[in-house]
Amino acid sequence: MGRQSTSAASDPVVEQVDQLQYDLGEGPCLTAWATTSVVRMDDVAAEARWPRWTTAVRPLPLCSSVSAPLSVGTTVLGAMKIYSPEPAAFDERSERLLQLLAAQAAILVANVQARRSAQRTSDNLRDNLRSRDMISTAAGILVERDGLTVDEAVSVLMATARREDTALGDVAQNLVESTVNTEE
Repeated sequence: MGRQSTSAASDPVVEQVDQLQYDLGEGPCLTAWATTSVVRMDDVAAEARWPRWTTAVRPLPLCSSVSAPLSVGTTVLGAMKIYSPEPAAFDERSERLLQLLAAQAAILVANVQARRSAQRTSDNLRDNLRSRDMISTAAGILVERDGLTVDEAVSVLMATARREDTALGDVAQNLVESTVNTEE
């Protein structure tokens, strides 16, 4: 399991109940996530599977719940849950319906995560290309100005980055900008 958090909640009590699960490391939603199976709790007052969590939530308006994993293939992205202030509010039909809804929601979540990951990769690639171009420009300045070979110029830039404990791209950018400002 990864870092646990509630992405959306219909009520502040839901956020509180969920946070107690994360803080205590136990509860129906975490169990659904860990076991990749639907978990139903009919009455918090009679529940024995999560003693610390049930003790903590008994004062809250929560009596029953049903939780289903958000699974795509063999990957579990989290869990979806429904809470009720009434005991035994859910049955096998509720479990099946939540499981169907969770399966569709998992596909949506996986697609959003894949898009975000692709965007981060694209942004990183773009930044790396800019940095590479800046390093090439800075090396060219050193070749022209100091009569170095390209390899020597890159070595000078790398040594400066190590000495100043900064990124090579930043060293290159500073050199290019200082050279442009000097020429103006």
